[in-house]
Amino acid sequence: MRKRKITKPKKKQNMQLKILMLEDSRHEAEFIEKVLRKEKIDFISKRVEFADSYVSTKVIDGDVVNAQSIFRQVTERKKAENTLLQHEAYYRALVEHGSYLKTLMSAEGILSYVSPSITKILGFTQEECIGKSLLDIIHKEELQRMTEMMKQLMKTPGKSFYLQLRVRHNNGTYRWCEGTMTNLLNDSHVNALVLNLRDISEKNKTEDTLHESEQFHRVITNISTIGIVWATPDKKIANANNSMCEMLGYTIDELKELSFTDITHPADLSADLVEMDKMLRCEMDGYRIEKRYITKDKRVIWVNLNISCSRDKLGKIQYLIGIAEDITSKKQAEEALQKSEANLRTILDNIEISYILLNKELNIVTFNNYASSEYTEALGKPLKEGEFIGEFILDTPKETTLEIFNRAINGEDIQYETSYMRKDGSICWHARKLSPVKDGSNAIMGIVLSMRDITSTKLAELEREKMTSDIADRNKDLEQFAYIVSHNLRAPVANIMAIVDAVDSCKLSPAERDEMLDGLSGSVQRLDGVIMDLNQILHTKSQLNEQKEKIYFSNLIDEIKVQVRPLVKKQNVKIITNFNAADELFTIKSYLYSIFYNLISNSIKFQKPGVVPVIEINSKKPGEKIVLTFKDNGLGIDLPKKKDHVFGLYKRFHSHVEGKGIGLYMCKVQVEALGGKINLKSKVNEGTTVTIEFPCR
Repeated sequence: MRKRKITKPKKKQNMQLKILMLEDSRHEAEFIEKVLRKEKIDFISKRVEFADSYVSTKVIDGDVVNAQSIFRQVTERKKAENTLLQHEAYYRALVEHGSYLKTLMSAEGILSYVSPSITKILGFTQEECIGKSLLDIIHKEELQRMTEMMKQLMKTPGKSFYLQLRVRHNNGTYRWCEGTMTNLLNDSHVNALVLNLRDISEKNKTEDTLHESEQFHRVITNISTIGIVWATPDKKIANANNSMCEMLGYTIDELKELSFTDITHPADLSADLVEMDKMLRCEMDGYRIEKRYITKDKRVIWVNLNISCSRDKLGKIQYLIGIAEDITSKKQAEEALQKSEANLRTILDNIEISYILLNKELNIVTFNNYASSEYTEALGKPLKEGEFIGEFILDTPKETTLEIFNRAINGEDIQYETSYMRKDGSICWHARKLSPVKDGSNAIMGIVLSMRDITSTKLAELEREKMTSDIADRNKDLEQFAYIVSHNLRAPVANIMAIVDAVDSCKLSPAERDEMLDGLSGSVQRLDGVIMDLNQILHTKSQLNEQKEKIYFSNLIDEIKVQVRPLVKKQNVKIITNFNAADELFTIKSYLYSIFYNLISNSIKFQKPGVVPVIEINSKKPGEKIVLTFKDNGLGIDLPKKKDHVFGLYKRFHSHVEGKGIGLYMCKVQVEALGGKINLKSKVNEGTTVTIEFPCR
């Protein structure tokens, strides 16, 4: 103990205390002031380091004469108290802000305290829970187990039990929680059951998912028909699934005694090790290879092997994982197919028929040698795999041929004959067959095109048809000549003979003689006219051997307009043409000129009185033919009565106009000689339309 004496100053004035002002001196001064004012005195604590201070005073005549201060050092006790306060604050912070829910409850489960984390974990406020029973928010399936646990806990003061249970959240759902319950009812400072809980809902969910995943992969691995094998980085087999064991004929224990190199075919080992070493050097994460394994019974099987690796956090390889699919049957089928393809290729490349395989997009998949040489000769360029077949079609129009190909893609078997012009200008004929190619499920994969060169056969057939047509035409000509002889020649010849007989047998007067001579002259002229007509027909036949050339319809019309210009100008004839669709034809010019001239001159000659003649000429090109149409607004023909005589020789339908009746006959002869067809439609006083069809080649 230390004493400090304070002496009252001699003069009465406000006391000025000169005290060593440490951290608590202000408080001590305040207490001394109270003493001097005769106020109640209490103990004060002053940190000199730490001390208790007691102040006593001496009073004379009502005045404080002196004051004594007595100090007791309490430094250690103060430090202990401060430490206790700090620990209390620390643990309170842990309780109030920790992730655990801490509760105190009675033996009956009535909550007397809940930590603030109740709101975060279960959504309740502290006020909503205090005074309530814990059993009210526990899942009904947990009640019996919780009740039994509390009974056991009551029998063992100070003991703790671990528990997991479902607790109801404020939103009506249940959360899985785990923790401990401790019996501190006998602890006078606590006097309660202490329950510490934390929310493990997400943890349980993750564990359940992981467990399900592990179970799923374990089942899948064992029931998979694909072999799976695990090996260490030194290539020793660590594990394998049932399919891998069955594939190789080993038990799992036998396999674990082997390495990858032991079961790999020697011929495939080098390539496999090269790839595996790259993966072990971290140059790649995996690879795929087709290789052969040797089974326990020394059979060789083919597998499609996918190798990957499992690494730890540092990137170091822990396991090599191989997934092996048995492709032995596939390989055997491929080898058989390759052998079959080789045999078929040998056959196809030595047969004089072109074969081209096309996919569904009509792109070339493959072809035989004969097809390659045929197209190279015809086009001057070879076939190419992957190219569109349309680039190699010479048929015209190309669109028609592609339509046929598309019909085959849709499942139709098609056979037809076609012709095209080679690069050298010669005509080639093909017999084509298009057949759909189907897979195992009957789905169309493409088509196979086979082409057989039938040029020689077709030319011989055309020659026979031409000979037959020529014979038929000659028969028709003979019939026409017979008709001419019997009708057109016989009449003038009979007249001549009768006149000659009359002159010889009768004495004629000069007038009668002159009349006979006039008749004779007329008969001779008619006879000469018939002979000239026959000569024209024969001359027309001879022109068929003239050289063919490319003729432009528009140029031909211009030439004819020059020749008939006087008639066109006199009759104010309008000639309207449209050759946009087709303006050319490879043919004999003299024939085509004669056809155009006869049809145009007929339209002018047989115009309808009082109506301006209009002649419309146009062309079309449907498919592989050219169609020419000549239409006028003239007198027309009574077809119901004259239909069979329209193209006959010396057939006339209008007597008021001079003519012989051979124009339409000559048109028909020339059109048919050029391989075409002619047709006529007409109505009286409405005009006539003549349609001519020519092949493009």
